[in-house]
Amino acid sequence: MEPKKIVPLLRPHPPVVGKVTHHSIELYWDLEKREKRQGPQEQWLRFSIEEEDPKMHNYGVIYTGYATKHVVEGLEPRTLYRFRLKVTSPSGEYEYSPVVSVATTREPISSEHFHRAVNVNDEDLLLRILEGGHVMVDVPNKFGFTALMVAAQKGYTRLVKILISNGTDVNLKNGSGKDSLMLACYAGHLDVVKYLRKHGASWDARDLGGCTALHWAADGGHCPVIDWMIKDGCEALSAMSFPLSTAFIVSHKFGYVVPSFSLNFKKFFISFFISSLTRLSLSRALFNFHVYVGILPLLLLKTSFRPWWSDSTHGIISIFLYLLRPVF
Repeated sequence: MEPKKIVPLLRPHPPVVGKVTHHSIELYWDLEKREKRQGPQEQWLRFSIEEEDPKMHNYGVIYTGYATKHVVEGLEPRTLYRFRLKVTSPSGEYEYSPVVSVATTREPISSEHFHRAVNVNDEDLLLRILEGGHVMVDVPNKFGFTALMVAAQKGYTRLVKILISNGTDVNLKNGSGKDSLMLACYAGHLDVVKYLRKHGASWDARDLGGCTALHWAADGGHCPVIDWMIKDGCEALSAMSFPLSTAFIVSHKFGYVVPSFSLNFKKFFISFFISSLTRLSLSRALFNFHVYVGILPLLLLKTSFRPWWSDSTHGIISIFLYLLRPVF
């Protein structure tokens, strides 16, 4: 049997670049299939892929073996990398290929980038993402908030306009049932509230606790928002199944005399004690009741028993006069 003829190693071609992503590069090589693999593995050519260290300008082995393909992973986006192929014969001879340079791609736009742009009020980035069409405008973040909800809550009026012009749904709700209008009302962003109303946001929507935008505006203590809401036609009573929680807040904080108190005082009194089933807990309701009783004499003294409809500051007095009416 004739001994196998030893063919001198020729300098190999550089590895061929395959699929490239923002975090990986595929390299493969076949030496033009000059030699077929025969016999045991130790008689095969062995391949190594080496990567250049850009700071030290030396090479380190990232793969060695008998395969003809390797995927380099864990790379940085938009970064240039340099590789070379080392081929070692069974006898120990080796040759290096020329160096191949390849850059990873830009990191693809994701919903995380989209919400980050809204959180930091980056109008330019938001427009680029929306124009690219890579992200759905109503995709929620990890807390269940859409971009419009975040922009409305933070008072980013320009972002609100951009999102609405790109087709976002103004009436979508988060996990607790709150929509963008409720969040804007609670935060006191009147410009956002007006714009949401102009584009279809409803005063009648309720969260899972049964609260409307009026509850949240009153709870946030924003007089200009409350004033505009009432002027815009937001009804303090007709939109509520438990009117007292909102009626008390509106009258107490803002001095509004909510219509039809005289026709509903019994209903108010009952709803007051069952408010624990709605947004207010019973303990908070009782606490508020004691506060109102405590300040009533001072309010009566201040107003000198003038008619309750004569001054907007007498809203709270009107409630008590009607509640105490059966006593007299």
